[in-house]
Amino acid sequence: MRFFLATIVDLNTKAYVRDLVQKLTKYKRNFEFTANDLLHFNYKYLGKDLNDLTASQLGSSIADTIRKLHLVSFTYPLLKPSFGANSELNTDTLTMRLDPTKELNELYRLVQAITVEVQDDKLVRRKDHNRLLGVIKIGQITTNISSGDRDKVESIINQIVSIPTLTVDNLSIIGSELVRNKVKLKLIRRIDLKDD
Repeated sequence: MRFFLATIVDLNTKAYVRDLVQKLTKYKRNFEFTANDLLHFNYKYLGKDLNDLTASQLGSSIADTIRKLHLVSFTYPLLKPSFGANSELNTDTLTMRLDPTKELNELYRLVQAITVEVQDDKLVRRKDHNRLLGVIKIGQITTNISSGDRDKVESIINQIVSIPTLTVDNLSIIGSELVRNKVKLKLIRRIDLKDD
């Protein structure tokens, strides 16, 4: 199992993505969509096959830091859903990105500092590449899709006018593993941020 430090998206964003997926029902056979209850964006890849003690220590360290710094929930603007560009993620991945801000970069630095505190050789301490940060994976094209159908999917996405703001109200440890050629996500621990 691979582990990530992430934020599970708020109910407003989940509803937005659910509505988008419903608009794409005609093309569902071509997609594997992320389970709505585990839609998230990553801050950091933590490593593979971490033991329960490391996950527990990491969760405790995050919770302590949140208390010490009095971190509270906050909102970020989201960008329109799109397929990954050639220079970014897999071009068949449908994502939403957080609009990068100074505050978001500060949070990334804080998360990096927290992971350095936890002692475990399996814990990855390197900083993740910026192109992987602030990405909410909505789904992925899993079968051959004609260019005409892909154009229709992109047309549906481009017709979207309103885009929600995301309320960041948690830091969570999420596990990811491949089961029968499909990625399965599991919530390991959620640490809530207090309301402002």
